[in-house]
Amino acid sequence: MPKIDVDLDCIVFSNATGTDTFQAAINQAITTKKPLYVAGGSYSVNSLTINNSVKIYATKGSVTLQSSGSNAFYLTIEAGARIADVFIEGLRFDGQNEAFSGSLVRPGLIRAQNVDRLTIQDCFFTNSQRAGIDLNGCAGFISRNEFANCRTGIFANNSVGLTIDGNYLRDSKDNGIMVWRDTQAFDASVITNNRVYTVANDTGGSGQFGNGIFVFLANSVTASGNAIINCNYSAIRYSSSSNAIIKGNQIENSRECAIFVEAPDETKPAYEGACIEGNTIYNAGEGIKVVNANPGSRRATVTGNAIRSVTTKTFDEWVTPTKNAADRYTRITNACAVIGNADIVVANNVIEACSLAGVVLDIRGSWNSQTGTVRDQNTVSGMARDNIIKDCPIGIGYNDYDARGFIDITDNILSGATNASVTLVNVTNLPGVPGQPNNGFGPYAREPGAPDVGANNDPITDRWSVTRNKLIPKTI
Repeated sequence: MPKIDVDLDCIVFSNATGTDTFQAAINQAITTKKPLYVAGGSYSVNSLTINNSVKIYATKGSVTLQSSGSNAFYLTIEAGARIADVFIEGLRFDGQNEAFSGSLVRPGLIRAQNVDRLTIQDCFFTNSQRAGIDLNGCAGFISRNEFANCRTGIFANNSVGLTIDGNYLRDSKDNGIMVWRDTQAFDASVITNNRVYTVANDTGGSGQFGNGIFVFLANSVTASGNAIINCNYSAIRYSSSSNAIIKGNQIENSRECAIFVEAPDETKPAYEGACIEGNTIYNAGEGIKVVNANPGSRRATVTGNAIRSVTTKTFDEWVTPTKNAADRYTRITNACAVIGNADIVVANNVIEACSLAGVVLDIRGSWNSQTGTVRDQNTVSGMARDNIIKDCPIGIGYNDYDARGFIDITDNILSGATNASVTLVNVTNLPGVPGQPNNGFGPYAREPGAPDVGANNDPITDRWSVTRNKLIPKTI
């Protein structure tokens, strides 16, 4: 059995012969207000609790904590009221792919509730059937940790001032980093400089799982400087989350969409405001989508991004967030670099090698798809200007779904548009979607007989203008 030793400046817990427990060492550190140093070794322990300020640390990589029972080990940080100043550094948490106790409401190898100035750094979380770290109502820093083979690496709910920085996540089973809220509200979490490698979609669905960074109902969240590769769905997904800043991320190999800003359905709130700037995207089924205007979502800028190799990808998808065979259908991606719905500016981007279109201005205002009634009478606008779009069959597509829509397509360089440089497009229906024959989920297609208006220098109508675009034939 391990042993507790009391030094002048810390509590030491080690594998030396003794009858002490890890929980007793934590309790003593809290009571004496001394840091707890954990000596190197592997410890099989019962699940642990921290209920007050404490510092627990180890030499990085030298300590492994795992369960002494049949369920996964977990550390709970929680008290009856808010607590503060909990610091954990250098420990390895191994869930051994065991199920968590059925009584846990929010399972994770570390579970924290209502903690201020929480710091978890330089730790390693592996083999968790649920989360590596699960936070609710917490503020602080989650930094420089590694996560491997967890269902979700970091799940942060209802945060009150959280920074998630410099973590390395690999082989997540469903999602990498999740920043959520119970209801749409100001959150202001910062997700920066993380590396996310390979996110699967073990649970199924149509985008609820398989994302590198997933923000839901959380407003004013920044995702910047992250490197994300090999996601089954989106590298970065913001759902019903307003005032997003998505900047300077490097994204490769997103099977569905690289950056997706959406309102998932009409039962969820609209988003307002998204600034998507300076990201690099390579090899995706869709590049940047800012869509779902039905509940009133609008206002986005997509500027200064470099996007290449957006190609049609085909894979299984499910109507419900499961892999129920009755709900399965075949998804075909849009293969467009940028798609936007309402009040959007697409400017100064460099786009190359898309299977369908460089930019689609799918301009439409809010309305109720169930009743067919208009929710408001506001005009909505889209602008595509000063972009370089190369080797896309359709350079820029637009549509006239909504009489409230106004479009300006100006000063773009369109090179090698073999189908049309600028033309009308329309969505198609994806066959085989259970219960949804008129789904509009299929790829965009050029309207039959629609002219190529890229060379126009006068307004086409009082609502569309296409001017001063440079058209270059495909060259070697």
